[in-house]
Amino acid sequence: MRHSRFLLLSVAASALVACKEQSPGPGATAPPDSSGSTRSLLVAPDIKSVRTLSQNWTDADARAYYNTSQGSQMMPLAWFLNLEQENSTTLFNDAANMRALGYLPRSKDGEGNPFGLPIGFAPDGESVGLTCAACHTAQINYKGTAWLIDGGPTIANAQSMMTRLAAALKATRDDAGKLDRFAKAVLGASNSEAGKAALKTSMDPVIRARSDYNARNFPPAGQPGFGPGRIDAFDAIFNEVVVRFAHVGNAKTQCDAPVSYPFLWDTPQHDVVQWNGSARNSVINPLHSHPIHIGALGRNIGEVLGVFANVDTENEMAFPPGGFASSVKVKNLDDLENLLRNLWSPKWPEAAFGKPDQKLVDAGAVLFSKHCAECHESINRTDQNRKVTAIMRDVHTDQSMARNAATRTSESGVFKGKIMLIPEPHVIADREPIGTLLTFLGQRTLLGANLFPIDAFAPMAEVKAEIDEGSSKLLLTLNALEVTDGKMRKAHVKSFKRWKANGRTIVRDGEDLKDLSQLLAQDFEKVKGEVDGTNAKLRIDDLPQSPVMFQYKGRPMNGIWATAPYLHNGSVPTLDELLKPASARKPTFKLGSREFDPVKVGYVDDGDFIFDTRANPGNSNAGHEYGETVFTDAERAQLIEYMKTL
Repeated sequence: MRHSRFLLLSVAASALVACKEQSPGPGATAPPDSSGSTRSLLVAPDIKSVRTLSQNWTDADARAYYNTSQGSQMMPLAWFLNLEQENSTTLFNDAANMRALGYLPRSKDGEGNPFGLPIGFAPDGESVGLTCAACHTAQINYKGTAWLIDGGPTIANAQSMMTRLAAALKATRDDAGKLDRFAKAVLGASNSEAGKAALKTSMDPVIRARSDYNARNFPPAGQPGFGPGRIDAFDAIFNEVVVRFAHVGNAKTQCDAPVSYPFLWDTPQHDVVQWNGSARNSVINPLHSHPIHIGALGRNIGEVLGVFANVDTENEMAFPPGGFASSVKVKNLDDLENLLRNLWSPKWPEAAFGKPDQKLVDAGAVLFSKHCAECHESINRTDQNRKVTAIMRDVHTDQSMARNAATRTSESGVFKGKIMLIPEPHVIADREPIGTLLTFLGQRTLLGANLFPIDAFAPMAEVKAEIDEGSSKLLLTLNALEVTDGKMRKAHVKSFKRWKANGRTIVRDGEDLKDLSQLLAQDFEKVKGEVDGTNAKLRIDDLPQSPVMFQYKGRPMNGIWATAPYLHNGSVPTLDELLKPASARKPTFKLGSREFDPVKVGYVDDGDFIFDTRANPGNSNAGHEYGETVFTDAERAQLIEYMKTL
């Protein structure tokens, strides 16, 4: 299999004043505190106040982030607003139900949410769909106060939400009483027996679409679910590209690599994003125009293709020639990215959680510098010119997500024979890497929005991998890759480094690519290579003892306290657990509670979902260890105290 260039994205805490209001009661909007608006959040009965932290967003910025459609069209808006739950007459959009599913319900307001949709659910014409806020807004509870963290990872259970939504639609269609109430609410004055019959018929394709989506993109019954706060986004996007848009009906790939939703602050400032570092944040500066963040645009188009965008891939547009008409809101995606550019990480709220002990902080800073800083650089969270360069390593956690993204292929369906001009002329063959098909679809979608898909529009264009040489490792950035049985066979190499395992130091960096084939030939047998321009083309015939390993990104730790669970697959519940050897970490823990533990730093071990790290490879909590070092209880406390200050 091979991979080619493809598409897919210091201010103090707010003044805190003890809140004395009474509990607002079930589904009530919490009273505002001294820091400002609650943003219409509907909180549980035990929550007495809602707080926000200073993240460089106004309430208007946050509401725009919550409410701006990206072109996602999940189902008719009127249906969602009036749909009952499967086994109840209570509405699906009821606040208690949405909270139970991990989403953040809101009351109706005059500031962009007239329908009372949860955070990240937005109207798109007559439809409703998801925005990035649905997956990247966190709520952390502590002693009766809810903290709303913009850009933080959700603990929503998308699998449960989508499964129950499809079940509710089926129950409404098939139950006479439910259908009657649904028709009266949706059709209003035009309700009639004929109208109700037509409505029932029109539900069939929507039910089929939602049920088929679930069957493609979630584990089947009897297999461990993803649980709160996790989704296999890459494979879901791949499935939608192949099945829905390329019309290869039997081509779905197994979604077996769920990952935690990443936090979004500093994302526009990274050189590459995604857990596997594959998406480039390219920028172009056209004449007489503001900069276009083309890499982010491509990444976000890929995201909305996976969550209910519609694209007409069977009818190329006459103008612009070759474009695909779609529901994707390109301008809105650009506006949302610009909002994220201004977002700061949240600072630890000392007045609520306690001020970090300075002696512990100082000791932790020394430990962090020695054991962590090599992969997690420090940045000034408020610097508008801050830049983050990805540090990629195989940290010995589960390989599934990065491997799937780099190696999965499919039949090309209706894309077969069409020409992709960028990054180089290429006729779509019978079978292609799914990433190539995604790049093609993204470029044609962009063209349909009257933007020319320039070379920079290939934001998932790189594979980060490494080969263990024993005393050192060869770190590779690849434009193309062929892997057979876990071994590298062919590679188009963009750049490389050598990393010495002893001492954890990069000993050679930025070497000329024309030296690469000679370097490999010195270390491995049966290696052939040649240099063509600025790209090394390598033929590796056999590396039986050296399987290729894929890398994940280490990023700055500012705001890390608000982003549990940890590791790319969410398999470690707290910072305290993360600092233990993998063998000493909890094999199981509960998820679903929002209650925060400010000592271990993460959610308390409670909730309805049991995360079993042994259930499948994608749940592994292995790796991310510290060489021969095993931190004592005191050292873990010191490191945690320091990370609270980042």
